[in-house]
Amino acid sequence: MIGDSLVFKFGCFRGCRINVDHSAHIFSASEDCTTRKWSIEGEERAVIRGHTKAVTSLCLSPDGCHLVTASRDCSVRIWDLEANQLVGEPLLHDDELLALAISSDGHYAASAGLDEKLYLWNLETSLKWEGDKLRVRMHIAVVRFF
Repeated sequence: MIGDSLVFKFGCFRGCRINVDHSAHIFSASEDCTTRKWSIEGEERAVIRGHTKAVTSLCLSPDGCHLVTASRDCSVRIWDLEANQLVGEPLLHDDELLALAISSDGHYAASAGLDEKLYLWNLETSLKWEGDKLRVRMHIAVVRFF
């Protein structure tokens, strides 16, 4: 800790989000293909692996139960934060992803990248239980920019 600031040393990172309301964690996206979960005190709690290229963006669901990540591997991935595990299959773009956002109600995620498309994912219907498995469904809209 430096003054009132924490310093995290783990290499180049692409972004971070703080989850104070639910479990007091900080999440970082990095060039080493990982997302990391940190305590507010700066202690690494989990390394979340699954992307095969740099993680470029991340968002927390408003309820704090899921983390959504985007990567240069052309995928959006949804993670269960209790288990720190991938939920379902990756949601795919045609090229590297650069941006990701979740709506304030947590029902939608939007992703955009070098494929010049904006995908709108309905998370409410994307995350569905089938028996004891949580499955990810497909997107609801694709907008192509010219």
